[in-house]
This record gives sequence, structure tokens and C-alpha cells, in this order.
Amino acid sequence: MQAQLNEKAKKELAAQKERYEQMLDELRRNAAGDKEFVMNELKKKIQELERLLQEAKDELRKEMDNAMKRTEELQAKHES
Repeated sequence: MQAQLNEKAKKELAAQKERYEQMLDELRRNAAGDKEFVMNELKKKIQELERLLQEAKDELRKEMDNAMKRTEELQAKHES
């Protein structure tokens, strides 16, 4: 009887161990997928921010050019 109980307990432990190992494997796979998703989203956001930064730099350059032209026009008008 004791041997039967020990054998039953060993089988139950083995079944639980297998179940937990499967759960851990699934968690690892999900974590890898989540990491890849987050990395892709971050890359997209970085690209968007770089594009916005470039647009801001271009706009600033235009404004600086316009300011320089106005300054030159005012200087020429003042000198005349």
C-alpha cells in the first residue's frame, strides 16, 4: 500500500512538473514575442521622431533664411 501511494505521488509530481515546464515554455515564447513587438514599436516611434526633428530643422533653416533676407533688405533700404 505504501509503495502504491509513493508511486501515485511520483506520477502526480511528474505530471505537475511537465505541466509547469510547458507553462514556463509558453511564458518564454510569449515574452520573446512581446519583446519583439515592443522593439518594433520603439523603432517606429524613433523613426517618426527623427522625421519630425528633420522637419523642424528644415523649418528653422527656412525661417533663418527669411530673417537674413529681411535683414539684408532693411540694411539696403536704410543705406539708400
